[in-house]
Amino acid sequence: MLGHGGSGMDGMDQRLQPGPSGWNVLIVDDSRTTRDMVSAVLTSDDIFGAIYEAGDGHEAIDLLESGVRVDLIIMDIRMPRMDGFELINRIRVSDAFGEVPILVLSVDGRSEIKTMGLNIGASDYVVKPFDQGELLARAKLQIRRKVIQDELKKRNRDLAEINEKLKTLAVTDELTGLSNRSHFFEKMDKEMKRCRRHGIPMTVLLIDLDDFKNINDTHGHIAGDEVLRTVSKVLASCVRDNDAVGRFGGEEFILYLVHTSALEAAVPAERIRESVAGTEFEFDGKACRVSASVGVASYPAMDDGESRVDFMKRADAALYEAKRNGKNAVVTDTASL
Repeated sequence: MLGHGGSGMDGMDQRLQPGPSGWNVLIVDDSRTTRDMVSAVLTSDDIFGAIYEAGDGHEAIDLLESGVRVDLIIMDIRMPRMDGFELINRIRVSDAFGEVPILVLSVDGRSEIKTMGLNIGASDYVVKPFDQGELLARAKLQIRRKVIQDELKKRNRDLAEINEKLKTLAVTDELTGLSNRSHFFEKMDKEMKRCRRHGIPMTVLLIDLDDFKNINDTHGHIAGDEVLRTVSKVLASCVRDNDAVGRFGGEEFILYLVHTSALEAAVPAERIRESVAGTEFEFDGKACRVSASVGVASYPAMDDGESRVDFMKRADAALYEAKRNGKNAVVTDTASL
């Protein structure tokens, strides 16, 4: 490796400044004289930093696989042990350094050889003996292209991340991280159709936190938010892969359990009620607990053509029956039994 300084950027696009270390170049040629000449050309411009050298393709691969950062490869075609065509192929199939631009520098100027090199992955082709100004310009052009490509890839990655976040926000309740109401019902509608088609039982649990307003009034809405987030985690831990849980609105939550009858759902419903009641909070130095009432309804009941709205009405009626029974209770819709 050779370290060098230079004489300025000659009006080069400011985006080509990678920082104090400069752009790193690997020169691959079995001729030391050629490597020295190319190195001298590159170091005449201070956008280039470390200059690595390899006498053949095997040495080049060893250096690249060592993990050093290489921003441009300038290489010969005719070399012992591994010629340039094989080296290009080896580079282009690599996940780690397969996109590094390659400038071929060869005494063979036949058009078919140039075409072959470009077709297998070379970025540019310069014939020896080379003009120093042309070589420097072409090297800088490849760096400029690399900068633009890297910027586009970063923007595409950033855009993909933003789109993914927007998709998540569109279907997620911001406070609890559960499915929001519309997304939950979208999944539920699909599951109802599947259950009707295959005769699979499905049960909904509608859950309401008892006297939740007292939490907000006594300890503030921040405390109320903490309760909602914690209860959400309790509910999420109670569902299987094919089940779903969502925030129904306010302090209400909803679950559906597939391959589960109303009688079978009594066990997880009680477990949820007990888990919520057993969770202790501390606000303003005081211990606090909440309870939950649960309404249970199964689908299909007596009418297998029942709509989701009618299905939900049965679960809602069971929930209010639990409230009337003194809260902190589980009630199952009679039509589901």
